[in-house]
Amino acid sequence: MLEARGGAFYPNLPGRRNHLRAGVLVPVCFEDEPTVYLTERPRTMPRHAGEVSFPGGLPAEVDADLEATARREAEEEIGVRHVRLLGRLASTPLYTSDYRLEPFVASVDRREIAPDPREVARLIELSLFDLVFADSIEALPFELGGAEVLVPIFPVGDVIIYGGTAQLLMELVSYSALAMGEAVPRFRRSTRDWREVLIAPNG
Repeated sequence: MLEARGGAFYPNLPGRRNHLRAGVLVPVCFEDEPTVYLTERPRTMPRHAGEVSFPGGLPAEVDADLEATARREAEEEIGVRHVRLLGRLASTPLYTSDYRLEPFVASVDRREIAPDPREVARLIELSLFDLVFADSIEALPFELGGAEVLVPIFPVGDVIIYGGTAQLLMELVSYSALAMGEAVPRFRRSTRDWREVLIAPNG
């Protein structure tokens, strides 16, 4: 499914250049049931503190390409070394910065996962079965190009996954549903306000 449909490109968001390309790994473990892993960033981080994201970052000189960046960052952040690339999700611009997420979905070994506390305040595990078979996905209205669109959010305990990370997670859920022969969960308009969701950006 990812090979056939993955890797779309979303244009820059209004008022943003979105020229900083970050290699991101979307780690999925298929033992027992499909589980996707995300990280909550420490509040002490200089950029995007406290946000929930997939492992990733900007390229380093040692990286041959963005896939290498995603692999390196995943090893540094959550310890995974042996990953099997499954395909790509869409190149996704962020609204809160000039970053653009370049996501690679990979199968990982749960036994290797060992988050680095300097980069990960908490590891978040989500069952893809739970997400695919949910009655609906909570979504907030967002104005884009003069039109209102609904964008997904994922409340997880005391945090809310939003923005580019939520978009990628929703895309993964959609592909998973299609691969299972299930309907993609519909959006349910949230009663929340964006002020309840957004973490004050620090870059």
